Amino acid sequence: MSGEEFVIALMALTFGSAIIFYILWVVGRAINNRQKQNQAATSSLTTSDLETLMRRAVADAQEPLLDRIEALEAEVRRLPEAEPLLTLDDPETDKSIGSVTTRQRARG
Repeated sequence: MSGEEFVIALMALTFGSAIIFYILWVVGRAINNRQKQNQAATSSLTTSDLETLMRRAVADAQEPLLDRIEALEAEVRRLPEAEPLLTLDDPETDKSIGSVTTRQRARG
């Protein structure tokens, strides 16, 4: 091997190694970045944190509804007790439905 061939082989080996190391470096950085993105996406919110947020959101949504239910219940308690409009056991309250009275329909 002459001196010129040796220099050409040495340069080819040097540049080839540099290209291979550069490709491996780029691939390694890409893999590292992907792992960091996956870790950031999965570890940003734990299950207990999510459950806490959901409970708080439901409680916030229920609060005005519960207040409204309490107000309506208070109104109902203030109303006077009403007598029933119709009792089925009272013979004086036979009401006609079309041509059949309620007593006849119940028997027949």
